[in-house]
Amino acid sequence: MHQTVRLCKFDTGSRAFFGSSSDAALVYSMAPGSFRPAPALYDLRMISRARIAWLVLVACFGLAAAAGVVLARTPFAAIRGYLDARAGDGSADRYTPALHLRLQVAFAVCGLAAGGAAVGLAVGRKRLVGVLGPAWRGGVTDGVRLLRRWRAAGRRMGLAVLAVTLLGGVLRAAYLNQPMRFDESYTYLAYASQPWYVALSRYDAPNNHVFHSLLVVATTRLFGEAPWAIRLPACLAGVLVVPATMLLARRVANRGAALLAGLIVATSSPLIEYSTNARGYMLVCLATLVAWLAAIELARRPNRAAAAVLAASIVAGCWSVPIMLYAASMLVVWMLAQRGTPVGAVPAAAGTLVVYAPVLIVEGPGALLASGMSAGMSWRAWISGASGWTRETGALLLRDVPWPAVIAAVLAMGVAVGDAERAVRRRWWTAALSILVPVGIVAAQRVVPPGRVWLFLLPLAAVLVGTGLSRLLGRLHNAGVRRMGLVAAGVLLAAWPLVNLVRNDSIQSSVETGALPDAEPIVADLGGLLREGEFVLTVSPSSAPLVYYARRRGLDVRHFDRPGPADLPSRGGVVVVHRHQPQTPDTVLQELGFDPASVAGRVVLLKEYPSARVYRIVGHSQ
Repeated sequence: MHQTVRLCKFDTGSRAFFGSSSDAALVYSMAPGSFRPAPALYDLRMISRARIAWLVLVACFGLAAAAGVVLARTPFAAIRGYLDARAGDGSADRYTPALHLRLQVAFAVCGLAAGGAAVGLAVGRKRLVGVLGPAWRGGVTDGVRLLRRWRAAGRRMGLAVLAVTLLGGVLRAAYLNQPMRFDESYTYLAYASQPWYVALSRYDAPNNHVFHSLLVVATTRLFGEAPWAIRLPACLAGVLVVPATMLLARRVANRGAALLAGLIVATSSPLIEYSTNARGYMLVCLATLVAWLAAIELARRPNRAAAAVLAASIVAGCWSVPIMLYAASMLVVWMLAQRGTPVGAVPAAAGTLVVYAPVLIVEGPGALLASGMSAGMSWRAWISGASGWTRETGALLLRDVPWPAVIAAVLAMGVAVGDAERAVRRRWWTAALSILVPVGIVAAQRVVPPGRVWLFLLPLAAVLVGTGLSRLLGRLHNAGVRRMGLVAAGVLLAAWPLVNLVRNDSIQSSVETGALPDAEPIVADLGGLLREGEFVLTVSPSSAPLVYYARRRGLDVRHFDRPGPADLPSRGGVVVVHRHQPQTPDTVLQELGFDPASVAGRVVLLKEYPSARVYRIVGHSQ
């Protein structure tokens, strides 16, 4: 085949002849005795496409800069008028002058940043390529190495990982359709059932676990608003916690430790419950495990991909629930104790600010600060509440675990921490003692967090327990005895708690995050009991589950609106009282702002349920 050479250049140093044809730049080798084309180094068409893509990117940043400047200069009246015309009730009350000012500042900052990026891309293209190209290639290489190491560790466990993960998945799937609880119902109704930008930016209560809410927005748009669809993100995260725990145990110990740790996590009563409760706590557990995997990799060797994974997992966890701060603080202290630097901590902090930017802009910084993470109380009140908080946390984390298993677990953790090898012992001690860091943060905040805040400690404790028991069993010389010991440890730490879980019906009877087990049958009966214009009066933990099931059954949710001062005496209503809370019809009315004396003598019991009583207030017009 003949090529027409248009431009020629001879490089005597490399003995190569560069020729340019109409299609591609070719390199011809001038080695002695040969004249043959070598592989193409540059494809002119690809270069052209790269330049076009670069110009498009510059144009996009330029347009973003222009849009930011225009929006920053748009007056409040113009935007409020536009929003009022499209609001369902004719008034966009949430768009206030204070919000407009925050948006103006945000648009101005984003516009300036986009303009700077456009100028930098246009002027410094070659320099950026020279810097970013090697960094990207190095990151890809490190990523491949990291995945190979993790895959090799997982491959050695093979069927064990699959079997234990399947066990954990089956146990979690069994509770996916349990009655909806208060917190998850409220979160779905207030955030996840709204447009995605509402879930992204609204934070008027700490119920909105933003990243989890966005995932629920996606799953409910795909599969509908059934309980299993709302709980799917939490459930998938809870299932993935099992292999992540096993991989972490395998990276720090051996296959026996990984098997025991995986079994503990797969059958853990609180982890199963929160894998089937549409909250963000399982995402925090998963993010914590991934962050520890990356941190251990960084403690052994530099790896840019591991640093990126560490930062991304911390950001994802903080975006799910801000309590990821506790897990991240443990990790940072441990990395510092390894005579290293907390690589990825600064990008993680910056990334967390970026993902929470919509909340900071729309709600203001006070929304996050008032979320219960910094609502300090007096020292006396905090100290008096600390004992109750400790008991509550222990009761949740150790639920269904028999005392022999607790004692064995404590001894096993002691063995793991007291390992004979000095370097390993230093790592274990600092890992175990880093729990004091979040406790110190809680003391500085003077808050009393609920027990579920510390769920992320369970998989880490399982790794310690599995490691200690595997080291004890490793001292047995007989292989058969070691296998029998492994089976006995699995029965003690996994099978026995699982039997207790089933026997006690711990998850169905749990009152974590508020529960009204009879919400669905109550709503089914209300469909035939409610009269035209009659109100349903109820408070937490009954209110949100009732509204959720009413929406599911097509019942007019306006029945659940709060009546005006004159409406209740004239039109009457239905009062739902939780039997396991200190509630009566009078206390429900008082909490809603009504005087019980105004309906005295007109409250009639309609029906009783295992968890609730339903009363009717007869109105004057009935």
